[in-house]
Amino acid sequence: MSGESTRPRSVKLLAALCLVAVFAAGFLVGAAATRAHDRQWGPPPFGMGGEAHHGPRPNLFAPDGPLGQRLHLTHAQADSIDRIVKRDQREAEQMMRAFHPRLRAHFDSTTAAIGAVLTPPQRAEFERFLERHHPRRGRGPAGGPPPGTPPPEPR
Repeated sequence: MSGESTRPRSVKLLAALCLVAVFAAGFLVGAAATRAHDRQWGPPPFGMGGEAHHGPRPNLFAPDGPLGQRLHLTHAQADSIDRIVKRDQREAEQMMRAFHPRLRAHFDSTTAAIGAVLTPPQRAEFERFLERHHPRRGRGPAGGPPPGTPPPEPR
C-alpha cells in the first residue's frame, strides 16, 4: 500500500528530471549550433547582437570577407553589394526610429507591471539587473538618440 502512495511522487520526479534533461540538451545543442554557425559564417552582423560579444564586424561581402570568399565575389560585386546594404541599413534604421517609441512604451509598461509585484528591495535589485543587462535603456535603437529625436537627413 505504501508503494502506491510513492509511485505518483516518483513519476512526477522522473517527469521533472526528464524535463530538466531535455532543457539541458536543448541548451547544449543551441550553444553548439551557435558556435558552429559562428565558425562557418562569423558572428551576427553589427547591430544584430554580435557586437556585444564579438566587437565590430568586418564587411561580410568584401572579397576577403566570409561571404565574399564563399561566393567568390569580385571587387565590383562587393562594392555594389556594399552600396545596397548601406542604403537598406539606412531605411531599416528609419523604420526602427518610427517603431521604437511603441516598443519602448510596451517594454516600460511590462517593466512597471513587474515592479509593482516586487517588494522595494526586490525592485531595487531588478533595476540593477536591468541596468547591468540592458545598459541602453531609455535610449534609441542600438544605443542611438532618444525616441522622438528627428532622424538625420539622408546623405
